[in-house]
Amino acid sequence: MYNTKQICLGQKTKIHLNNAQKSYLDYLFRITRLAKNYAVEQFNQTHDTRIFNDPYQLSEQFLKQNKNIIKDLTTFPIFIIQSVFLDMQIQIKELLKNTTVEKLRLYPKKDIHFPSLKFAPSHFQIVNKKDSKKDYVLIKGLKHPIKLSTKLRFKNSHIISITFKKRAGVYMLGMRIKLDEKDRKIIIKKYEKKNNHAIGIDLGIKETMTLSNGITIRYPCPYETNKNKISIINKKISAKRFVAIKNKTPRSNNIRKLELKLAKLSLHITNIRLNYIHKITTILVRHFDYIAMENLDVLELFQNRIIARKLGDVSFYETFRQLIYKTKLAEKIFYQVDRYFPSTKKCARCGHIKKKMPLSERTYYCENCHLIINRDHNAAINIKWRMIEDIGCLPSKFTLVDFQNLQLDLKKNNVYSKKLKQETDMSHLKSDNKFGRRCGLYKFGCLK
Repeated sequence: MYNTKQICLGQKTKIHLNNAQKSYLDYLFRITRLAKNYAVEQFNQTHDTRIFNDPYQLSEQFLKQNKNIIKDLTTFPIFIIQSVFLDMQIQIKELLKNTTVEKLRLYPKKDIHFPSLKFAPSHFQIVNKKDSKKDYVLIKGLKHPIKLSTKLRFKNSHIISITFKKRAGVYMLGMRIKLDEKDRKIIIKKYEKKNNHAIGIDLGIKETMTLSNGITIRYPCPYETNKNKISIINKKISAKRFVAIKNKTPRSNNIRKLELKLAKLSLHITNIRLNYIHKITTILVRHFDYIAMENLDVLELFQNRIIARKLGDVSFYETFRQLIYKTKLAEKIFYQVDRYFPSTKKCARCGHIKKKMPLSERTYYCENCHLIINRDHNAAINIKWRMIEDIGCLPSKFTLVDFQNLQLDLKKNNVYSKKLKQETDMSHLKSDNKFGRRCGLYKFGCLK
């Protein structure tokens, strides 16, 4: 079983700032960008990863060179610069997995692009006021505490670090929390008692999730709905930029306003997507103890230009990530099937494997046992039984009452779902021409 005592969770909240707090955070964002660019220049000159081994020495060198920019060193949180160099060290290690040190080249950024500030526990303090319904955070260098939009979920747990982020003009605060036993029990209460149910999930584009019990779940695809709005704003920005370049004038306020509008729209799209995925993953972990899913090579799928945009809108990786940590918290099992397992080609009843199964065939027809079933439903059943064989678990029967409870839970959370038609067995009939025309097997490509 998983050791849930060592799990660290995060909480993200919006923060309310006054003008002095906004200007101070923007000033810190500027310094972090300068520190990152300084680290990039040092690496490009030397091509030596050992410069990041001692981030404290590197931060001292940066502070000596930029004495004029930093206002007061006594109140300045030096941990911000040290965390930038530590993150750079991790980033370079990941990049060097695919390339060599000589070929690797990093590029500095001029603008403040998705900036972030990381604070250690010694540089911040959580303030709880009795009269107010919201909590406050006091950071080093500010006189007044910053107001949070919501209260802290985990009061007994220890906060390891906090991170400030700015996106589309919105200031956010993220907290990394090490769970305490009391808070861990509160989280487990969110999920129901163990019922020993198992489920197999097949991922797709049109029907995003097909469950082995016959339910299909469809994502809202917010990018596809807001695609026209994004293209209109992009055209306006490009037209105004063309005029500015032609007249040799700086970027106007109208361009900045349109860029902010575009950033807010993209943030709205990501929030819709994340909210929907959180709902679905929580419902699945609540109703099932064993969850199986195929391990897809998403990077290889993105090479297909036709489905690349839709794949990005569905976001398979986020569903994987959420299911992994939620099953750990609930002390349940998440199983990933090998990507080379023929889940679509294999028959869910007799185990017969087809030689070819193109994407155009949406209905699976078994030539051995004459089973007709939905392609994705067949794959989901195979994934479920593959997990049962490997783990050796004995799941209980998913009854009609359990099925109705799952449908009600999905309906309450406004998740679009529908039930697939039951499998049909055609073994007692002959697959002649008349029968093929009558049931539509020629249409689906099952018979030729």
